[in-house]
Amino acid sequence: MKKIMGMILFLSLALTAGCSSTPHWEIVMKTDYTYQQQLPLTIEINENSQPVEGLQVKATLEMEKMDHGEVDVTFEDQGNGQYIGQAALPMGGDWVAYIELTDGKQAMEQTQNLSFKEE
Repeated sequence: MKKIMGMILFLSLALTAGCSSTPHWEIVMKTDYTYQQQLPLTIEINENSQPVEGLQVKATLEMEKMDHGEVDVTFEDQGNGQYIGQAALPMGGDWVAYIELTDGKQAMEQTQNLSFKEE
Protein backbone atom coordinates (compact mmCIF):
# COMPACT_ATOMS: atom_id res chain seq x y z
CA MET A 1 0.00 0.00 0.00
CA LYS A 2 2.86 2.38 0.82
CA LYS A 3 4.38 1.71 -2.61
CA ILE A 4 1.09 2.57 -4.34
CA MET A 5 0.66 5.77 -2.31
CA GLY A 6 4.28 6.72 -3.00
CA MET A 7 3.78 6.15 -6.72
CA ILE A 8 0.61 8.28 -6.74
CA LEU A 9 2.41 11.09 -4.90
CA PHE A 10 5.36 10.91 -7.32
CA LEU A 11 3.11 11.03 -10.38
CA SER A 12 1.14 13.96 -8.93
CA LEU A 13 4.32 15.94 -8.34
CA ALA A 14 5.67 15.08 -11.80
CA LEU A 15 2.46 16.26 -13.48
CA THR A 16 2.41 19.46 -11.43
CA ALA A 17 6.03 20.23 -12.32
CA GLY A 18 5.34 19.57 -16.00
CA CYS A 19 2.39 21.97 -16.04
CA SER A 20 4.42 24.81 -14.55
CA SER A 21 6.60 25.05 -17.69
CA THR A 22 3.84 26.76 -19.68
CA PRO A 23 5.19 30.08 -21.00
CA HIS A 24 3.82 33.29 -19.54
CA TRP A 25 4.24 35.42 -22.64
CA GLU A 26 2.10 38.55 -22.74
CA ILE A 27 0.88 39.51 -26.20
CA VAL A 28 -0.02 43.11 -26.96
CA MET A 29 -1.52 43.65 -30.41
CA LYS A 30 -3.11 46.73 -31.89
CA THR A 31 -6.77 45.86 -32.52
CA ASP A 32 -8.15 48.83 -34.51
CA TYR A 33 -6.82 49.52 -37.99
CA THR A 34 -7.73 51.51 -41.06
CA TYR A 35 -8.20 48.94 -43.84
CA GLN A 36 -5.54 48.59 -46.55
CA GLN A 37 -5.11 45.64 -48.87
CA GLN A 38 -1.52 45.07 -47.65
CA LEU A 39 -1.62 45.77 -43.95
CA PRO A 40 1.32 45.66 -41.53
CA LEU A 41 0.41 44.02 -38.21
CA THR A 42 2.53 44.51 -35.09
CA ILE A 43 2.70 42.28 -32.02
CA GLU A 44 4.64 43.07 -28.86
CA ILE A 45 5.61 40.10 -26.68
CA ASN A 46 6.82 40.34 -23.09
CA GLU A 47 7.43 37.98 -20.21
CA ASN A 48 7.55 39.44 -16.70
CA SER A 49 7.56 42.94 -18.28
CA GLN A 50 10.70 42.08 -20.31
CA PRO A 51 10.74 41.87 -24.15
CA VAL A 52 10.91 38.35 -25.58
CA GLU A 53 13.01 37.82 -28.70
CA GLY A 54 13.70 34.82 -30.90
CA LEU A 55 10.17 33.42 -31.08
CA GLN A 56 8.48 31.97 -34.13
CA VAL A 57 5.19 33.85 -34.45
CA LYS A 58 2.40 33.20 -36.92
CA ALA A 59 -1.29 33.96 -37.11
CA THR A 60 -4.29 32.81 -39.09
CA LEU A 61 -6.94 35.47 -39.70
CA GLU A 62 -10.57 34.67 -40.45
CA MET A 63 -13.42 37.09 -40.99
CA GLU A 64 -15.76 36.97 -37.99
CA LYS A 65 -19.15 36.97 -39.76
CA MET A 66 -18.38 36.14 -43.39
CA ASP A 67 -16.44 33.38 -45.13
CA HIS A 68 -13.47 34.89 -46.95
CA GLY A 69 -11.19 31.97 -46.21
CA GLU A 70 -8.09 32.12 -44.06
CA VAL A 71 -5.23 34.61 -44.30
CA ASP A 72 -1.92 33.32 -42.95
CA VAL A 73 0.59 35.81 -41.54
CA THR A 74 4.18 35.06 -40.54
CA PHE A 75 5.76 37.62 -38.22
CA GLU A 76 9.42 38.68 -38.34
CA ASP A 77 11.36 39.33 -35.12
CA GLN A 78 12.33 43.03 -35.10
CA GLY A 79 14.11 42.84 -31.73
CA ASN A 80 13.07 44.26 -28.38
CA GLY A 81 9.94 42.07 -28.31
CA GLN A 82 8.49 43.56 -31.53
CA TYR A 83 7.21 41.28 -34.33
CA ILE A 84 5.84 42.54 -37.66
CA GLY A 85 3.86 40.68 -40.33
CA GLN A 86 1.99 41.61 -43.52
CA ALA A 87 -1.68 40.66 -43.97
CA ALA A 88 -3.33 40.69 -47.40
CA LEU A 89 -7.03 41.03 -46.56
CA PRO A 90 -9.82 40.95 -49.17
CA MET A 91 -11.88 43.51 -47.24
CA GLY A 92 -12.19 45.43 -43.99
CA GLY A 93 -14.47 44.51 -41.13
CA ASP A 94 -14.20 42.36 -38.02
CA TRP A 95 -11.63 39.58 -38.11
CA VAL A 96 -10.32 37.01 -35.62
CA ALA A 97 -6.58 36.29 -35.33
CA TYR A 98 -5.47 32.89 -34.05
CA ILE A 99 -1.90 33.59 -32.90
CA GLU A 100 0.68 30.84 -32.34
CA LEU A 101 4.02 31.39 -30.58
CA THR A 102 6.90 28.99 -30.02
CA ASP A 103 10.53 29.10 -28.98
CA GLY A 104 11.11 25.50 -30.08
CA LYS A 105 10.59 24.14 -26.55
CA GLN A 106 7.41 25.85 -25.38
CA ALA A 107 4.34 26.93 -27.33
CA MET A 108 1.36 29.14 -26.69
CA GLU A 109 -1.81 30.09 -28.58
CA GLN A 110 -4.04 33.13 -28.20
CA THR A 111 -7.11 34.48 -29.99
CA GLN A 112 -7.44 38.21 -30.69
CA ASN A 113 -10.34 40.14 -32.24
CA LEU A 114 -9.33 42.75 -34.82
CA SER A 115 -11.26 45.51 -36.54
CA PHE A 116 -10.24 46.89 -39.95
CA LYS A 117 -12.32 49.99 -40.66
CA GLU A 118 -13.00 51.15 -44.20
CA GLU A 119 -12.18 54.84 -44.79
